[in-house]
Amino acid sequence: YLVTPDRFRENLDKIRTWAQALGRDPARIEPALHLFISLGPTREAGRALAIEELSRRSNQPFDSIVDRYCAMGTPGDCATTVARFLQAGVRHVTFVPLCPEARLAEDVERLAREVVPAVRSPESRPSSTD
Repeated sequence: YLVTPDRFRENLDKIRTWAQALGRDPARIEPALHLFISLGPTREAGRALAIEELSRRSNQPFDSIVDRYCAMGTPGDCATTVARFLQAGVRHVTFVPLCPEARLAEDVERLAREVVPAVRSPESRPSSTD
C-alpha cells in the first residue's frame, strides 16, 4: 500500500523477474493492492476527509502525499484512480474506507454499488446466463 500506479507496475515487473530467475512461474503471482478510498460529493471533499482520517490514524500529516496514494472524491473520481492501478497490473484490491465510523456502512455500500462496477473488466462481469 501507499504506492502509485507507476511504482506498482515497476515493483511488479521486478517481482516477476525475480520469480522467473528463481525458477518460479511469474504468472502465478496474484498482484494485489491495499487501497485507501475516501468518497465525497466532490474531489476536494474526499481529499479533505482522506487527509483528516489518515493524519489522525497515523499521527502524522498526510496533506502533502495523499494525492499519490489514495482514491478520493466522487465515485467516478475513485473509479478513475482504481482503473489506473488495474492498468498497472493490480488484479485484487482491498479497499480501506476513510470515513467516520458512523458513515462506514453507507460508504461501503456506495463503493460496492458505484465504484466497483465502474472498474470491473467485461471478463469479470457475470453473463446473463449466470
